[in-house]
Amino acid sequence: MINEQNRLERRLVSTELSGSSYVVVNDGLKAGERVIVSDLSPAIDGMLLKPVIDKDMTKRLINEADAKGTSL
Repeated sequence: MINEQNRLERRLVSTELSGSSYVVVNDGLKAGERVIVSDLSPAIDGMLLKPVIDKDMTKRLINEADAKGTSL
C-alpha cells in the first residue's frame, strides 16, 4: 500500500476471492487505503512513490463488480 507520506508500506493480507482481473482482500487493509496495482521492481519497503490513479482499471473493476458485460 501507499502510506500518507507516499511511501511503500508492505502488508500481509488475506484474500477471500479472486477473478480474472481482481482479488478480494478480506483482512490486512482498511477502507480508503491506497493499493499498488502495477509491478514494482524492486519493491523496497519505505521507498518514495509517485502515485497515479489508473482510471481505466478503476472503471473496469467497477464494471466487473457490478457484473456489467457478463451474460447469464
